[in-house]
Amino acid sequence: MQNIEIKVQCTDLEAVRDRAIDHGGKDEGEWEQVDTFFQTPTGRLKLREEGGHGKLIAYDRADEAELRVSSFDIAEVTDPGGVATVLGRVLPMRGVVRKRRHLFIIENTRVHLDSVEGLGDFVELETVVTTQTMAAANAEATRVAHDLGVDQMPAASGAYIDLLDAREPAGR
Repeated sequence: MQNIEIKVQCTDLEAVRDRAIDHGGKDEGEWEQVDTFFQTPTGRLKLREEGGHGKLIAYDRADEAELRVSSFDIAEVTDPGGVATVLGRVLPMRGVVRKRRHLFIIENTRVHLDSVEGLGDFVELETVVTTQTMAAANAEATRVAHDLGVDQMPAASGAYIDLLDAREPAGR
């Protein structure tokens, strides 16, 4: 699976929420997520826990502060604690990201309004590539970013775990 995505720092999530609604965004709700990242030789691997359920997500993408392609695979997990224990036996844990996420859907674009513990507020757009071409998905991502004002906000490269790592002193 692939998507086109961008992550930006945001000082006013409510304004982006209002623009998402104004542009036909479907409110999918708000919840807490805990992502446990594991060290891997390539890409990223995280175990996401939300509401007692889990997902194991492996993904690759360039660490660029702009729209970028992400390739990913997701597996549903019924026992996130057990999976974390098993993974922890063979892969070092890199760290944990805790966030509150509010999700809106505009066409094929997932609009995540994230409040990340230790980092602040962000907007993450993910335009899922389904039956449309990559060029059409990129055009949609660009349009939604513009409509929501995201294209005027400071973009962040990397994942939240990278941003947290950058804030921590060496040898934590």
